[in-house]
Amino acid sequence: MFFINKVTIQNIKGISSWTHTFDGLCANKVNLFVASNGFGKSTIAAAFQAAAHGRMKLQKGDYYDNNEENKPLLELEYTKDGETKTIVSDGVKGEVSRAFSIGIINNPVFAKSTGRSMGGYSTHSAELYVQDIAVCEEPPKVEIAYGVSNFKTIFGKGTLNLKDFLKSEDGLHFIIENKKDFGKCIEQTRLKATFEGITSENIEVEEIKKQRTIESLIEGLVEQFGLSDEDAIKYIIQIVYIMKVQGIETVQSAYAWAKYKKIKNLIDLRLQEFNTSGLELKTSKKNGKLILTFGRASRLSNGERDLLSFVVSLIVYESQLGRNSGILIIDEVFDYLDGANLLAAQYYLSQFLQRMKRNGRDVVSIIMTHLDPAVFSNYNFRGMAVHYLTSKSKIDLDDCIVKMIQLRSQLKSQKDAYTENYEKYLLHYHSDNWTIPEEILKVLPEDFVQDSDSLKNWLYRQVTERYLANQDYNALAVIIALRIKVEERIVEMLPEDKRQGFFDQHGSNNKLPYAEECGCEIPELFYLLQPLYNDPIHLRNGHGSERENKNKIESAYLKVDSTVVRKMISEVFLV
Repeated sequence: MFFINKVTIQNIKGISSWTHTFDGLCANKVNLFVASNGFGKSTIAAAFQAAAHGRMKLQKGDYYDNNEENKPLLELEYTKDGETKTIVSDGVKGEVSRAFSIGIINNPVFAKSTGRSMGGYSTHSAELYVQDIAVCEEPPKVEIAYGVSNFKTIFGKGTLNLKDFLKSEDGLHFIIENKKDFGKCIEQTRLKATFEGITSENIEVEEIKKQRTIESLIEGLVEQFGLSDEDAIKYIIQIVYIMKVQGIETVQSAYAWAKYKKIKNLIDLRLQEFNTSGLELKTSKKNGKLILTFGRASRLSNGERDLLSFVVSLIVYESQLGRNSGILIIDEVFDYLDGANLLAAQYYLSQFLQRMKRNGRDVVSIIMTHLDPAVFSNYNFRGMAVHYLTSKSKIDLDDCIVKMIQLRSQLKSQKDAYTENYEKYLLHYHSDNWTIPEEILKVLPEDFVQDSDSLKNWLYRQVTERYLANQDYNALAVIIALRIKVEERIVEMLPEDKRQGFFDQHGSNNKLPYAEECGCEIPELFYLLQPLYNDPIHLRNGHGSERENKNKIESAYLKVDSTVVRKMISEVFLV
């Protein structure tokens, strides 16, 4: 098991120093980083990008406070196979890229200025372009010299045709991975004797398998390519001959060419599948490199551009992954895709992670987003972990408000006689003061208030004296206070004879329409704030609820921690 415990970033863009401790930031599943616009998600991506190739390398404008004396740093604490390590990349060390292959996929659009001279005057205009994707270097075209008829002359009519195997990335990779064992078959006297006089028609499988080196090669071919033991030996005798005549260097060059062709063909295929623009988009060669050029951004819709760029960038990252574990950061690419394109992007990411897991590779994939999954149902990955990047990284699940909300769920599930009054007086506004029964107080924290008015007043102070005053605050308290205040102000609008009917309505969703039916003109603000004060006031008890509740509380902080939302809530409280 591989997971990241803690990330520290210093002196990059708008971040002077930031540390976040994670719970469940695991490899080979999707991790969603949720944060508001302006939090610094792109700065986090920039930190990993700067550490992707050795020591930290920043663009001039990416230093904190635009001061190159502010030295950048990225520090990771991670656990792998039960061992916890801390690694650092800065101006001296480059430990992060030695431990991880880092990939960043982000918005590829950039502005390009063009100038024209007319009649002695020059004009400049800016146009948006899509960044070219550099796929890889173009290797020389090298293939294994092979003709099955020639090999049948040497090894008999039963010789198998290895043409496809010797042109495939997987086949050539197998030879390279096992070059030491194939080398032994060429150089060691005992193994050389095994191959002397052997043909496709006189193979003695059990006798040959007595040689441990050959048995290991047989097992590898059987497992990876589904061969029988006898067919595996027919492969081995030809591969040994090829390596003896053409050398391992030829095999390695042929592998580089096969890998290059596979990547090029795969990218061109994906472009065919996803390109709905009517433009001819395909890879091309430029200055010895394979690249993909999109050109002007206006030639493609935002969704087409983002999806095509994402799919190609994912192929490129996988091709460059190497043996290391990996960290893949996708910076708000998914947020602007429509339903079909979003589904396609999620499909290809999940396929990539499944391949990594199947091949025993560890890749921590991170999607940066400002869209809270508690509000927007954009993502449907199995086992997805949501990490809220808020100022409240430590959530107290033993907080008195958390316990009060959880007790509400418990009473409701048990159909307790106190359920109706508990909700009516503690979680909604009521003009009467309810003394909380002793049986209820026994299961609430010791210092809990004794009646509903005392609770309401404490909640209101959380808003006016702490939240609106930019002091530390309890987000759940703010949200419950907001609900109660909205309902209190509506009650003040209602005629006396209609108020009891309002109190009897179950849930805020029913209370506002009831008030409108009674002739009240409900401010639009009260409706706009409804999503804020409804969902977080449902927290579960029991097995598996801790992570879910923590996410809901962090989501609550994410929603209320906004200058505009503060202004809206201040209007409700007439502050």
